[in-house]
Formats: sequence, C-alpha cells, structure tokens
Amino acid sequence: MTLNVILRLNNLKNINFAEVNKFFRYRKMGQMIELGRELLRINSAKNTVEYSKDGRNWIQRGPTFNRGILRDLCLFGQYVYAASSKGVYFSKDKGLNWWPKTVTPIYGEFQSLMVSGTQLYAVTSKGTYYSKDGGVNWIRT
Repeated sequence: MTLNVILRLNNLKNINFAEVNKFFRYRKMGQMIELGRELLRINSAKNTVEYSKDGRNWIQRGPTFNRGILRDLCLFGQYVYAASSKGVYFSKDKGLNWWPKTVTPIYGEFQSLMVSGTQLYAVTSKGTYYSKDGGVNWIRT
C-alpha cells in the first residue's frame, strides 16, 4: 500500500495502520509541502524549516527549531503543522514562528502527521493516534 493510496482513502477504518507506521518509520527525509507559491521542507541536518520559490534554492525560515527534532510537516486548515520528537506544533506564518499543540510525553515521540478531512492523524513511537480538535487531544487507533 503506497502513501498516495493511504492519503486518498475516504474510509480510514480500512487503513492498515501497522503498514502506515512501517512506511513512516523508514522514511528518511521530512516531507516537503506546497504552500501557495512556495515549497516548505525540513532540513534535517540543521533541524530547520526552509522555503523555496523555485525548488532549487532553499532559504532558512526562522531560527533553528529548538522544540525537539523535526520529523514531518503538513497543512491542516490554514496552518502548517510540525511533528517533532517533543510534540506537535503549528505555525500561523508559514513556519517562521511555532506554537505548541501537544507537548506531553504521554503519546511518545511524534514521527509523522497526516490529514483526512477534519481529522489529524499521527504516528508516534507509542502507536497511531487521531485528533478531532486540531492536535490538542489524541485518541489511539
């Protein structure tokens, strides 16, 4: 099952979350997302968010991310969300500044994020979770 198929499924009850977890565990680079006329990505070596207007030249956006190790980015509503080893954060300004959504060790280290409709899904070191309130509270699948 490829990621494209997983993300396009309408009925998430049929997703094999063990396969999703396996896919994200072995993924080496952070996700690149399209944000208007820009691309946004994680520079894992520097633990920063970078942007590009042409896909070739990348510029650091904001300071080094000091809220754990950046693992993934996604768009949820009008905000950019980041999964890190210390929680889930969101940005109102395209990754320049970050605010916490979930910063508790209860869920483990966040590895990846996915969006389906109005729900946010996360794979963590302790399992797969979903949130109905934008990442404030998480329910184990």
